[in-house]
Amino acid sequence: QHICGSFVEDVEAAGSSPASPIYELEKLVAKWTAAAVCPVDGQLGAAYVYGLEGDQRCAATHLLSYSSVTALQDVADSLKQHCNEVGTSTDK
Repeated sequence: QHICGSFVEDVEAAGSSPASPIYELEKLVAKWTAAAVCPVDGQLGAAYVYGLEGDQRCAATHLLSYSSVTALQDVADSLKQHCNEVGTSTDK
C-alpha cells in the first residue's frame, strides 16, 4: 500500500519523479529519516519504517528485491500486479 500510494506521492511532492531509479531517491529518503527522532534510542535518525503510520506499518510478509537502477514506478507497478494476481488489495 505505502509504496504504491503515498510513497510515490511523497516523491512527486518533493520534486522527484516516480520514473527515477531507486538510487536517485536514496538521498531523498535519507533526508527524511535523518530529521526524524528514533523511538528506540531517542536520537536523530530513524529507520524509514518508524515514519509510517496506521496500517502502513505492519509485519513484513514478503521480501522485495530490486536493482538500484530500477525505477520506483516499475516497483510500484509490479507490486500492484502481484497484489491483483493473488487477490490482495493495495489499499490495505
